[in-house]
Amino acid sequence: MVKLKNFLLINLAIIFLFITAWTLYVSVIFPHHHYNQLESRNKSYPIVVLTGGKGRIEKGLELLKNGYGNLLFISGVHSDVNIKKKYFSETAEKKFNDCCIFFGKKAKNTIGNLKEVDEWLLQNNFNEFYLVSSYYHLPRVKFLFENHMPYRNMYLIPVGEFSDLFSLNLNQSFTIKILIFEFLKLSYLIIFGS
Repeated sequence: MVKLKNFLLINLAIIFLFITAWTLYVSVIFPHHHYNQLESRNKSYPIVVLTGGKGRIEKGLELLKNGYGNLLFISGVHSDVNIKKKYFSETAEKKFNDCCIFFGKKAKNTIGNLKEVDEWLLQNNFNEFYLVSSYYHLPRVKFLFENHMPYRNMYLIPVGEFSDLFSLNLNQSFTIKILIFEFLKLSYLIIFGS
């Protein structure tokens, strides 16, 4: 019984260390080394948004309005969602929608986003782009996109920030769950490939 207890304690400690290391990586190390703060402000790069998280489309629209790119591609738009009605009701957004915003409706997950984005970039002759997604999603997205599109340069734009984890609110357990799932998904990709 003592051996089993020790075995469980050691495994729990290892799991705790991995989760702590992942949390540190996502919150401090990854943002410091990989988040582009739009310093280049190159208008010729398109802005690519991966749907699936709060605030992603809004962030893409904000970047477009502020001149960080001249085209916006939103990948993974569900066919039942009228995204134009939801996000493009104001006159300024309608102006952008007519010339500069494109929707991908094939992607159902991150791998689908990868294929859809690659196809759109190829059709439009782009090799560099801004990529907008949730802060917790970007490490896995970076891994996937760099492995499947090594010839393209992407500049990561996070939505949200890690500090939410340390505030005392109801979203704290949700944030922890998301970080753990992203850790497991990325670990799976590293071990087994995509």
